Amino acid sequence: MLAPVHLGNGVTIAWPVALAPMAGVTDAVFRALCREAGCGYATTEFARDRALLMEVPNQLRLIDVRPDVRP
Repeated sequence: MLAPVHLGNGVTIAWPVALAPMAGVTDAVFRALCREAGCGYATTEFARDRALLMEVPNQLRLIDVRPDVRP
């Protein structure tokens, strides 16, 4: 059994298995499925920082996060 990982600020990853960001793969639905299967930490796809600041719709979709998903 793997020990939990404590990141600080009260954030603990109970099951220290991480999903790496993969372009075209790690959308919100895939991340949710991975978490249901036991993934302790899932990241969004890579998104361009300037495009996020300019609120480009397709880049905002890449980082679709839900408030109930932590960390």
